[in-house]
Amino acid sequence: MIHVTAALVLKRRMGSHGGGRMAEIVNLRVSRKRAQRAREDAKAEANRLAHGRPAAERKRDAATRDRDARQLDGHRIEPGDRE
Repeated sequence: MIHVTAALVLKRRMGSHGGGRMAEIVNLRVSRKRAQRAREDAKAEANRLAHGRPAAERKRDAATRDRDARQLDGHRIEPGDRE
């Protein structure tokens, strides 16, 4: 039996020669960090989908709406403007 330390564990996988088995040493700390990053990336992607568009896109659309409203108001005919 192999002693498992806190930092290393032996992972079994098939070798490339003759179907024999080889052990690969895996650093648990690195594996945990990779798994945590993957979870955080998935959560960030879900948040991006849930909360919409980037701030620059929202600002651009707001500016376009404001410009369109000003243009429309500039062409508005008021009751006293008729000749």
